[in-house]
Amino acid sequence: MKHLSKSLVIVLALVLLALLAPEAPALTGDTLKVENSSGWPGIGGYVIPITLKNATTLRALAFRLQANPDSLIITAVNPILRAGAYTVAMEPIAKGARILLVPTNASTPALIPDSTAILQVIVSVKNNTPGGTKATVSLDSVTAANVSNQAVTVRTKAGHFWFGTKGDVKYDESMAVDLFDVLRLIDIALGVAPPATEYELWAGDLSPNPSNPAIIGDGLIDIIDISILLDMVVATSKAAAPPAASSPSAGSVRLEVVDLPQNYVGELDVPIYYRASAPISGIELVFKTDAARYQLAPPKKTLLSKNMTMQSALRGDELHVILCSTDGKPMPAGEGELLTLPVNLLQQQTEATSIEIKHAQAGSEAASRMETIYARSNAMELQAPDSYSLAQNSPNPFNMSTTIRYEIPASVQNALRTRVLVYNTQGRLVRTLEDRQRSAGRYTIVWNGRDDAGRYVASGIYFYKLIAGDVILTKKMAVMK
Repeated sequence: MKHLSKSLVIVLALVLLALLAPEAPALTGDTLKVENSSGWPGIGGYVIPITLKNATTLRALAFRLQANPDSLIITAVNPILRAGAYTVAMEPIAKGARILLVPTNASTPALIPDSTAILQVIVSVKNNTPGGTKATVSLDSVTAANVSNQAVTVRTKAGHFWFGTKGDVKYDESMAVDLFDVLRLIDIALGVAPPATEYELWAGDLSPNPSNPAIIGDGLIDIIDISILLDMVVATSKAAAPPAASSPSAGSVRLEVVDLPQNYVGELDVPIYYRASAPISGIELVFKTDAARYQLAPPKKTLLSKNMTMQSALRGDELHVILCSTDGKPMPAGEGELLTLPVNLLQQQTEATSIEIKHAQAGSEAASRMETIYARSNAMELQAPDSYSLAQNSPNPFNMSTTIRYEIPASVQNALRTRVLVYNTQGRLVRTLEDRQRSAGRYTIVWNGRDDAGRYVASGIYFYKLIAGDVILTKKMAVMK
């Protein structure tokens, strides 16, 4: 700055002297504003834009910028756009910095009337800053000089720096936008206690501003924000278990994907079952695909989940799914069929195998976390059932294929002849689906809608029967062509 012209030195002196003078009354039309920004505690490189809405052509500016609470470290100040040719000087002070913006040389264009940004303040967030809060970033001691080197009073408008990010409504240290953010946003939209915090209202307001689509936030929390957040979750879900929560879980849920049938090629719907100790407000799932063996399509809702909102996305070799209640009515505790997963088997399975769930988490009421069990391991292997069972086929009614699930109890000590048979309404045997020795366990078979001669059966009602030793169980199903 030692090479500035004489007139610029006068401007600089005027600005610096004015810093010591009492602040003059505000003049309409000239406003220096801090734009809102956000970032995570312990991370740097965040930008706070400073805009100047001026009716007066200005030549130089000086002001003090401070954050309250003292949570930001200013690392740089860069002139941009119409102030790009200016020189910036910065002096660190408590909670912020003094900033001086002056022309670099005599040919530097003045700041003509406009309302765009002139500076980017680069900041780091201190490590001990509590997430889910905000700092007020304010400007004061503003002095300005016009092109005649006369003092001009400029108003100021503070902004906020939020410690978190848009979408992360239920702030946690994982920095993830996930199921629990969706559940909390739904509670806020429905007016469920506790009342939303100021941070939650900011983080959940995701709709574009009608007057300026470049600004995120229209001041409302509604179904539009929920829909946007659902899209965000399926676009960012991580196929890894979240860190253990510090607070107690609100019950538990176990998820089970039925094994793929052996000796079968083609399309079928694979049931996904749940067993929960508390009502379920939402579930987030990531399935692993295997392009060489099978293809997955978006899941279908069942009678238990039909009133839930579902969003899914196929990203690479993973299918991401989120299912949640948007009307405050969760799925009941107990057990049942959560979803059916359309699968196209490209080759026969030579051994019992199931579609892998890479990641899952579930939430109960008040966006509380449930202990979620979703992968087979020594600690989670399903026990042999206590009794004989024949489940309702899924889907029902069906067109191309349907899945039938049955159970042989632990009381069966030796292999037992087990048959699964399909009859029409006249009692005539249509298809023998299975006739083999079975030990205690859970089993799944698929009927492709063909009879024993390989012909497709007609639309109508059919009965399927499990015969295991002296036990006979029967269910009804419908074929629709």
